[in-house]
Amino acid sequence: AAPDKATRSHQNFDDVKEINTMNKTAIMSQAWSLYRQTVTEYPETRSRAQFAICLKEAHRAARAAQTARCEWDAMTGEEKYSALIRMTWTMKHRAEAQGRDMDTDWIVTQDDAQTVASDAYCRIFAAMDRNEQREEPRPLAYLMLSACAQAAHSISRAERRHANACRQIVTDEDQTQTVIDISASVTAEPITQGPEAAA
Repeated sequence: AAPDKATRSHQNFDDVKEINTMNKTAIMSQAWSLYRQTVTEYPETRSRAQFAICLKEAHRAARAAQTARCEWDAMTGEEKYSALIRMTWTMKHRAEAQGRDMDTDWIVTQDDAQTVASDAYCRIFAAMDRNEQREEPRPLAYLMLSACAQAAHSISRAERRHANACRQIVTDEDQTQTVIDISASVTAEPITQGPEAAA
């Protein structure tokens, strides 16, 4: 039986404690990075108190990134997929409202949204890793929206390239070749002779 929300919430809390323990080195490294940036711009702030502030900020950023990852891990596969489908429609509507729907105008049916969601699902994990390295980590909703936008753009660009390749016409003047003309199935030598050659 699938764990209930209380069980998953408890598991989430344990995951956060484990991640906090594992990322102490990364948090300290981020704190030192923030401290160096601060004292470079404001040398008068060089002090233990300033480093404590930077360490607190690094902890806050780490918790924000971990919260996004834990929220994602707490969802079932079906919940993740459904959330990405809803986010795909949200992304499409926002693009249309802003007049930037060149990459989303092809999303018309639920099958189209599912195609985007499937591609976006594979992008979430790398987005989580990058989010943990950011000075200002993003919430899960932002990561999902970004993954859907990237997926829609990638699919749209691939479709445009395919359409352009298919529209090329072989002419006697310039001998332009399409992708099909140069494929192995067209240019390779036949394995056996045809009946005409055999005769």
